[in-house]
Amino acid sequence: MERLPDDVLLLTMEYLGPEDLLTCRLVCKRLGRLALHPGVWSLQSWNANSVDGDRRACRVLRLAPRLGKLVARVGPHLSLAMARCAVKELELVANESTSVQATLLFRNQEKLGRLRRVELYFYGEALGGAPVLFAALVSSPVLEKLEIRNVPFNFDAKAMHCTVRQPALKHFKCSAKAGSVPFVNFVLTVHATTLQVVDLGHEACCPTATSTVALLAGLPHLRELSCPLLPDMGALAASETLGLLTLHVAAAMRPAAPAAAKYLRRARHLQNVTLRYRSATRFPVDVGVDLVEALAWSCLNRVETLCIEHEYDPDANRADGEDARLPDPGPLIRSLPSLTALRTLRLDVFETPGALLLAVTPDAAPALRALYLNPSPRRMAGLPPCAHAWRHEDAVRAFLSANRSVGLHVAATPYCFKDERCPACALGWLACHGDLWPSWDWELTSASSTLSHRRWVHVR
Repeated sequence: MERLPDDVLLLTMEYLGPEDLLTCRLVCKRLGRLALHPGVWSLQSWNANSVDGDRRACRVLRLAPRLGKLVARVGPHLSLAMARCAVKELELVANESTSVQATLLFRNQEKLGRLRRVELYFYGEALGGAPVLFAALVSSPVLEKLEIRNVPFNFDAKAMHCTVRQPALKHFKCSAKAGSVPFVNFVLTVHATTLQVVDLGHEACCPTATSTVALLAGLPHLRELSCPLLPDMGALAASETLGLLTLHVAAAMRPAAPAAAKYLRRARHLQNVTLRYRSATRFPVDVGVDLVEALAWSCLNRVETLCIEHEYDPDANRADGEDARLPDPGPLIRSLPSLTALRTLRLDVFETPGALLLAVTPDAAPALRALYLNPSPRRMAGLPPCAHAWRHEDAVRAFLSANRSVGLHVAATPYCFKDERCPACALGWLACHGDLWPSWDWELTSASSTLSHRRWVHVR
């Protein structure tokens, strides 16, 4: 090791954790010097909320020159707020009684010069020092990404008394609930010239959120938006930069559904669209079902990637003994010929989508190059258990035969586990298509499986 140059040792030490790096200080003078080099700490993260994490955090923040990320629940003491360790990303948990300490911690990191991202979990509805903390976050000239998980219901944006002299925020995430709309609107206003990514969460907005839509439409650099169905969404059609859109759809958003459909019919610049349907007391099969058809309504649409995601709750879908209702593929099938630029289609499925697979042809979807099917883990009955079983489905065989240029991908294991083999896997791969996925371990059992075994598998 004595012959290795410092650069090589530094590259190796980047793979060590914070505790191991601090231990290296005790090995020898050379490693002790390298263990405190800023380069090996740039990507390190520390969770002060773990067991004994707060106590050990004092040592880490005292010795480490910098950190990539610090996760901390802000307490009444000021040890974290006085640290000289420069952090690039802060994830803080605070409430009304620790808002002042959180503000001091943020201001200290801001002065150290590396801070760019803050994620704040604010719990409780009492204000306390919240206006001071929120004002510090919003007015920062260095912060590029801000995520706030909760805004007190009675929060008044005017109480912040802050002036933003140098807008810097590029990424903003905050749920646009009734109590937080004034705060959201304030941020959209003062950082309008720099915002590029906005995430307003998935909860239904209040009917008065029309002002939020107008502000979103006026952002000159907005390229990515995630939001629930909003009232008066048609105004977003004025945005010429918005290319990536995620819409959350739920039964409570029924009043805003026509406005969302109107926007999608008029949108000209969208390239990547995700429709995320969320279940409430019942599956919202009658809310937002026309959004896909609205998207395909104009022959000028440029959508290249379309994702349709569904939550599935079997208990919520049954009432008075009726069968659970599944998403209707009809609107998507009818829309395919009009989505002329569509290259990638991704769907959550609860049964084999035979009608859709048969509807996809080179004539109906000439630009399509990839189809991703994500079987719901909550409804496995009636679904092929592995990619091998999917390959034996009649509709899949017909799809592969008709679409030579389209890759079919399924979120599954390549084959079944040894103790849970389906009829296709019981016969073995030699009996049908050969070894399609040779890296699979046929001796793997369900007891030793992990979520990593369920991945996107190319069905050939």
